This record gives sequence, C-alpha cells and structure tokens, in this order.
Amino acid sequence: MKLFDRQKKWEINLYSYYDHAGIVRHLEDMARQGWQLEKAGSVFWTYRRCKPTELRYAVVYFSKASQFDPEPPAEQREFWELCKATGWELVTNRYQMQIFCNPAKNPTPIETDPVVQVENVHAAMKAGAARSNWLMLCCALLQIWAQFRNAETIRDLLSSGIS
Repeated sequence: MKLFDRQKKWEINLYSYYDHAGIVRHLEDMARQGWQLEKAGSVFWTYRRCKPTELRYAVVYFSKASQFDPEPPAEQREFWELCKATGWELVTNRYQMQIFCNPAKNPTPIETDPVVQVENVHAAMKAGAARSNWLMLCCALLQIWAQFRNAETIRDLLSSGIS
C-alpha cells in the first residue's frame, strides 16, 4: 500500500454528529470539487477522487442501529432497499447515522416531514450520546464528592496536590 495515495483524501471531521444539514452541504461541496465520501469515521473521513459532479446527499438517523450489532438489523436493511428503489445509494453509515447520495437533480427526499426528522435525531441521540453524557456527569459528580469528602477544610482541598 502506498503511503500517499492521490486517489484518496483524509479529512478531520469538524461537524457535529447530529448536524445533518452541515454535513450534507459539505459533502455536496466536496463532490463538486471531485471528492466523494467513502467512509465516515469518528475523527477522520475518507474521500476518493471522482469526476467533479453534482451529487445530492441525505443524512438520516436510524435509532435502532448499534455499534455492537454484528449485522445491521432487518428493519435497517429494508430501509436501505427502499432508499435504493428511489435512487438513493448508501454511501456509508456510522452507528445510527446513514449517509446516502443520489445523482438526480431533484431526487425524492428520504425524509419529508421535518417533525419526523427531528424526532429521529432525538431518538438517535437518546440511544447514543445522551446516555454516555449522563454517565460522564455521574462520574464527575462522584469525583467531586470524593475530593470534598476527604478534605477537612477548603484550605486542605486547595493545598492538596492531587486535587
């Protein structure tokens, strides 16, 4: 494998996992520059060189998907097939986030109701990020409690090297 491959490009992902509109704009701009998304990682996104083209992207969240599933659930595979029937090709997926592209000028949108779209994002957040954030908050509160429990006074707390 070559160390530098001119047909691939790696980019640090600066978008929030749930910023679907920002991700779509960025991916469409990249396609116009001649780069098509190949894989979306947690930090780096991989692109492959393509002919500069107008591609439409869609980011959809499927809350029942999990990083721990060895295979995508049947419901998710059926959803992919429905999207494929309307011209949307699955580019990549990362946990609950599914990224599709379509070369048509005015493709049929995958999600047409903004309320349902927000509900899907909210359900995916509850399944993923919200749970880990609550766990992190509990750990931080436990750490603060442990530090104050061992200190007799504020002076002890501030003069302790470990605090």
